[in-house]
Amino acid sequence: MADSTASTTQNEAVTKVITVNSVDDFRALFASDLPSAASDHLLASLDSALDDVSATEDQQRMMRVQAYVTDKSAALSNDDQEYAAQFFPIQISQTSGGTKTVTSKETFGPGAMPQLIDVDELIFDGGALVYGTTQVTIKASSVTVKQNCSDVPYHIGILGSPGGNGSDGSAGADGSKGQDGQGGTGSAGAGDPGKDGVNGNIGNPGYPGVPTQVANFTFKSITIDGSSPLSLYIKQGDGGQGGSGGEGGDGGSGGGGGTAHSSGCGDLSDGGDGGDGGDGGDGGQGGQGGQGAPSPGAVVLSMALADKAKISINSEAGLGGPGGSGGAGGNAGAGGPGGNGTKNRDHGPEGSSGIAGNEGAPGLPGQNGPATSVVPNYI
Repeated sequence: MADSTASTTQNEAVTKVITVNSVDDFRALFASDLPSAASDHLLASLDSALDDVSATEDQQRMMRVQAYVTDKSAALSNDDQEYAAQFFPIQISQTSGGTKTVTSKETFGPGAMPQLIDVDELIFDGGALVYGTTQVTIKASSVTVKQNCSDVPYHIGILGSPGGNGSDGSAGADGSKGQDGQGGTGSAGAGDPGKDGVNGNIGNPGYPGVPTQVANFTFKSITIDGSSPLSLYIKQGDGGQGGSGGEGGDGGSGGGGGTAHSSGCGDLSDGGDGGDGGDGGDGGQGGQGGQGAPSPGAVVLSMALADKAKISINSEAGLGGPGGSGGAGGNAGAGGPGGNGTKNRDHGPEGSSGIAGNEGAPGLPGQNGPATSVVPNYI
């Protein structure tokens, strides 16, 4: 393992970036000793969103690798070992040694390198550790809570990331103008009606929320130097908003009525009727909101049973994203003008306007995802 060490003062824990070359080296740093019941709970938590129909082979493999690097009792087949090897070497941030004191909000990610804290003493004195879609392991012989963080209402945050918004549906094509009526002697042709606008397309669905990464905590003792317990907050990523529906196309204008022509003083003819305008297309429906993070990950918490009341856990599911707004309806096409009549005769009547398109319906909200399950391990 290669390392790059940050400067520190005496008695402070040392933070360095190290290179991990294999899944087994990674496991040696991150795994816990879990009893069989906790190990089964971990595997079930990781597997809860992967059913036989929707789970891809790679998703199932990744779930087994996550269990392997979190639980020393887990095993990997040769095939899964080969799958895991493609992700190495990787870099991780390692904080180890004496005392780490958290006095401000420290944010890692989204998508930061894996974080490892392995210290004698971890003190929360007005600060918090926040991990966005970032794998983390914290091992501390003692944890002391002195003051809460003023920025967030927890001491350790394990967060997913919101899904992206869906793209808007494409607009419907405009209707074409009706053909003008033919002029004539004795009579003139009516204009053709305009074509209707095409309906807008449905908005694209929002993307699902991004789940939390596996987190592993080992706190051998917890001391509350005040009234507030050690607070752990877990929040899965919310789904993205659905895209807006496409606008309906405008109705085409009606064709103009034909012009009446005179063949002599006795030829008295009216102009042709103007064509009716086409109807506007309806707006497309908004896209459905993305699902809240569909995979809940897992948090392993190893602690003394006597300290159970000293920690508060709040685990929230990712919410489904809102549906996209419906697209605007297309404008009604104008009626075509009436054609000119011969001298002392009437112009043809103007065509009627079309009907404006309807606004599209809003998209459906996405489904909520599952909340993270905390795997208890009392030591």
